[in-house]
Amino acid sequence: MEAQVEAHDALPNSSQNSSALFVNQCGASAAALGDSTCRAVVAGASSSQEQVPAFADQQPQQIHPEPNNCLNCEYSSGSKRLLQQHLHDKHTLKKIGQPSQSKCASMHKSNHYKKHLKKLILEQFSENQFHCSDCNYSCVKKQHLKRHFIARHTSEKPFECDECDYACVIKQDLKRHFIAKHTSEKPFECDECDYACVIKQDLKRHFIAKHTSEKPFECDECDYSCVIKQDLKRHFIAKHTSEKPFKCDECDYACVIKQDLKRHFIFKHTSEKPFKCAECDYACVEKYKLKRHFIAKHTSEKLFKCAKCNYACVDKRNLKRHFIAKHTSEKLFKCAKCNYACVDKQKLKRHFIAKHTLEKPFKCAECDYACVEKQKLKRHFIAKHTSEKSYQCTECDYACVQNCNLKRHFSSMHTT
Repeated sequence: MEAQVEAHDALPNSSQNSSALFVNQCGASAAALGDSTCRAVVAGASSSQEQVPAFADQQPQQIHPEPNNCLNCEYSSGSKRLLQQHLHDKHTLKKIGQPSQSKCASMHKSNHYKKHLKKLILEQFSENQFHCSDCNYSCVKKQHLKRHFIARHTSEKPFECDECDYACVIKQDLKRHFIAKHTSEKPFECDECDYACVIKQDLKRHFIAKHTSEKPFECDECDYSCVIKQDLKRHFIAKHTSEKPFKCDECDYACVIKQDLKRHFIFKHTSEKPFKCAECDYACVEKYKLKRHFIAKHTSEKLFKCAKCNYACVDKRNLKRHFIAKHTSEKLFKCAKCNYACVDKQKLKRHFIAKHTLEKPFKCAECDYACVEKQKLKRHFIAKHTSEKSYQCTECDYACVQNCNLKRHFSSMHTT
């Protein structure tokens, strides 16, 4: 492909005769390059990736005899995939503030054209030509290989924040971090609602997810579809392969999602709890848990309300569980060993360990107590090894370790 670019550069008067030298994807010669979109000109590459010469005294060869025409503008392409991409890029997301067309004003300039030509050939028609020497990773761009190598095979993080200890491999990540953490700026705003964010890609995803019914990424193996390409990749690995690419260096744990490995490592192999509450001493491993704690403990807000009754809660998953448990007869999770069925996957897991194995994974650090549920271990520890009684009666001096005991006390002592 590089040879094709060099061959084009060697042709005489390419700046004046570019319309006679190349055929575009929709079958017409690349005339009037100044009026052509950068996406539409695909460097005369046919489906076999061969250069298609079209000289001034010859009729340009048509690659795709039946072009697909855009109903919203004059764009036409012999490739259905390119037309779909055009519709997605140019018309679906118009409301975000992207221009309806991305015409390149300087496309007629020879050097600029050559630059676009080379980029399009490399990105759309070349095989991955840069290969990592330490693993199987390969890519089209040298810069991507450099980033991969630093991120995967070194501990180097060249970009450091001036305000805190944050460091990263990619300069753009540092910029996003700075805006998110050290300013109140959210430069990307949705035209349809109050949503605003730091990252442009997040706005694009938000718009598709919330204001369209579009799920552009579809699984080839099942009916799954999603808004984010990375979610499709994770789905495919999790559901249609046995691959778990992210492995823990300290134990046998392996998973599909990098973030899960990070959480596992912090939770299992360090005592670190990076997310700390500004109002109390609560700290946790996951950001969403801190958010849930703050709403539950320091506000009266209950964002998620049941459409069938007065139930309201802090966590969306709790609302889903409530709805299935109270307003349907559905029990999605069934035990493979007995007739037990339940609403919650976690409950099924606990049931299986408790009833069908001898395992008690949660062990007390102070005594021989062991149990199936983490919450029970926490209650045991508070009750037996501390003087803490978290639940206090508002009517008298009674205090206890468990909320259910407080409820029993209140109903028996303070209600008629």
